[in-house]
Amino acid sequence: MIIDDDYSVSTERVSDEYLTLNSCGIQRLGIIDRGSRRVNGRLDYHILYIEQGCCHLALDGREVRVGAGGIILFRPREPQIYSFRANDNSVSHYIHFTGSGCAELLGRLGISDLCVFDMGTSRSYEEISAKMAREYTMKRPMWESWCAAYLYELLNIIARKYMLRHNKISRSGETRINAACRRIYDNLAEPPDAGALAAECCLSESRFCHLFREVTGKSVKKFILSIKIDRAMELLRETDMPVREIAEAVGYSDQNYFSRMFRREVGVSPSKYRRREG
Repeated sequence: MIIDDDYSVSTERVSDEYLTLNSCGIQRLGIIDRGSRRVNGRLDYHILYIEQGCCHLALDGREVRVGAGGIILFRPREPQIYSFRANDNSVSHYIHFTGSGCAELLGRLGISDLCVFDMGTSRSYEEISAKMAREYTMKRPMWESWCAAYLYELLNIIARKYMLRHNKISRSGETRINAACRRIYDNLAEPPDAGALAAECCLSESRFCHLFREVTGKSVKKFILSIKIDRAMELLRETDMPVREIAEAVGYSDQNYFSRMFRREVGVSPSKYRRREG
């Protein structure tokens, strides 16, 4: 038996706001077969993320099995015919959203053509989705803005994963480089060099550097520099620390050298930046 996921009070609507949430939630599906048969779709956009189990999706006249880590994106008025079978013990996160900027936003993120995508299970996605579901359920003051912000973050997670897979970056490669980036961030004053990071990733240095650039868009050296400068800018804006101490905090023992690097990257000296942003 398939039960249609319609609600007694429909959440479908179209909004003139740029991006807004209509409804969301997390469904644990393990008692009866459950699903949807909307041949004319909905008025809004609909995303399904499969945390556990699988979704059986009707697509172009055939059944597609979407497993854990899968993303399904339905656009307005696209058929939505899918089912979750009780013995799969599936967990699904759903989002219904609308807004005047949806099409433009999906295009800008590079996911306008996304339909079914094996993103891989993502703890970050699941945690943000759970936060959004709580905000939507409790409807505390400003909940609409919070939900829109969480939705934007989820779309960016999907877009980043989609871009990496499109560029043929494997999930294991992405995981290794993400770990290397965290190592750099957590040890900014004395970050490990490319050789040390490559060894930690069990890769040759040349392969690591190539993969690092593919994932981050920057060389290891440029990535470290950008993180150092960003951190220095934050300290200049938010603290009264002397420039010398800020230089040391981001790994420069020579204040003059730090100032030259800062000016080259930002366009002004650290002192002038502080006056301008203060």
